[in-house]
Amino acid sequence: MTPFAEVFALAATRKGGEAALQRILATTAPRPLVEIASMPDDRINAQFLLDLKMEHGTAARFFANWADADYVGLLDVLKKRASHLGGDAAGRFLRGIGKPAFITSPDMVSAPIQEGVIDRAPTGKRDLAIIQAAFNNWSSKSGRDLTAISRILAMSVDFVGDGASGSPLWSAASLTRAPLRLEYEAQVMALHDLADAMHLDGSTPEAIARAMHAARRRLCQVFKDRTPELQRKRIFERTRAVYGDPFGPSVEFLRLQGKSWEHIIESASRPGRSPLEDSSSRDVGET
Repeated sequence: MTPFAEVFALAATRKGGEAALQRILATTAPRPLVEIASMPDDRINAQFLLDLKMEHGTAARFFANWADADYVGLLDVLKKRASHLGGDAAGRFLRGIGKPAFITSPDMVSAPIQEGVIDRAPTGKRDLAIIQAAFNNWSSKSGRDLTAISRILAMSVDFVGDGASGSPLWSAASLTRAPLRLEYEAQVMALHDLADAMHLDGSTPEAIARAMHAARRRLCQVFKDRTPELQRKRIFERTRAVYGDPFGPSVEFLRLQGKSWEHIIESASRPGRSPLEDSSSRDVGET
């Protein structure tokens, strides 16, 4: 694994020098634990606020005392007990209250992929646990917090996160995941922004879930059209056999399976396991 000092130096070069990079990092510097713990509870906008107050005295104290080395565990708590705080939304929320957090944006994730920490965008707890271990290692050696490391990694690669231009460095043919699949995963994860925007606009969980699901299916169609015909046919057959639909489960199917609107929202921006993951060919754009 590349020493973190070298990663920092690369990010600094890309951002105009060490002083310039330090100024960027200062905008998301973590707050002192004492300051986080003393924040008024109305800043912690989650359904389980009262439970945390009962359990820990204040919700803010709960967040302040949670060990950064188990950040993934905190994400799991937020996902299970809070509302609208699944996926990257949780990381953004934690950064907003001054708690160090890494966010698995496409540009940040590309750095651990290049380092061989993971071989694809994270899709579950196992992948996040591997990333957490790497972050803990980088943090112990560099003295930097999760937010700083996350941002430095993102700024050390040639990737335009909004997809407006350029191409992800981690789509190179030398990586274990095929370029088309990696491009698809990046665009799926970018759907987080749609959910965040609709949530801020006051949309209901059902409206957000349906919009996210529709957006995911549109992406699926686009990338299926770019997949070689033989592989596309195999994907369609396998997906139809499982869900009765070549493009995956409908909203109604998911609801009948007991999935909540929040689950549908979160899963719409989470790349699933490739339908042909175990096949010899991976140059596909499957869901």
